[in-house]
Amino acid sequence: MFKFLHPSYKVSWPSRWGPVVCFAAFMLSMMVSGLHAQTLISSAGSGGFELATPTGTPSTDFPANNWQVIQSASFNRWFVGTVGTPATGTYHAHTSVNGTAWDGSLNSTVNHIYQDVTIPAGRTSLAVTLRYKVTALDVNDFLKVHIIPNTQLPVAGTQLTAATQLGVNTNGATTYTNLSFSGLVTPGTTVRVVISNVTNATVASAAAIDDINVVANAAATYSTVVGAGGLWSSPA
Repeated sequence: MFKFLHPSYKVSWPSRWGPVVCFAAFMLSMMVSGLHAQTLISSAGSGGFELATPTGTPSTDFPANNWQVIQSASFNRWFVGTVGTPATGTYHAHTSVNGTAWDGSLNSTVNHIYQDVTIPAGRTSLAVTLRYKVTALDVNDFLKVHIIPNTQLPVAGTQLTAATQLGVNTNGATTYTNLSFSGLVTPGTTVRVVISNVTNATVASAAAIDDINVVANAAATYSTVVGAGGLWSSPA
């Protein structure tokens, strides 16, 4: 990796080289930053559910946005659509009784959507961000995010184990809230990012998610700060 000089160490450059040194250092900083983060799912693409016009059939609409859906035949199912109002854009993913309204039913359900991603070389952690809201708050209705092997298939009605969960169960709010999760991964492997909606039979709550981003990061990041005197920063 690059080794930067300690902040207390100053380098004197001839004045005519100042602009050249600043530009070179800026480009080096951008190159180093680029080595440490790579977007695998973007809210501008499949993470925003804008890749296809919804048909009202989850088994068609999620694959059209590079997601897969595993859920019960009825009750609090995942749909792609407009009901419930997306955070941005035209569409989002939401749960519903039949897809025509943003509503829930008094049933215990565990329904999943997932997408596979391959971890690039040198990346050892995965960050998942998304926006989430619900129609009604209930401690027993929540969203979960998991990273599992791509050989494992979620099962409708069954929660994935805590060992694969990123963060904790999230109950959300009645307006869109930004959520962030992270976990360790192995470079070169393909993993399955799973988003699970869990409900019980006490409150008829519906969920909605939008603007999902999944970013692979390296173990360390570096930064540089360059002035006319050629001052470099140490690794972050």
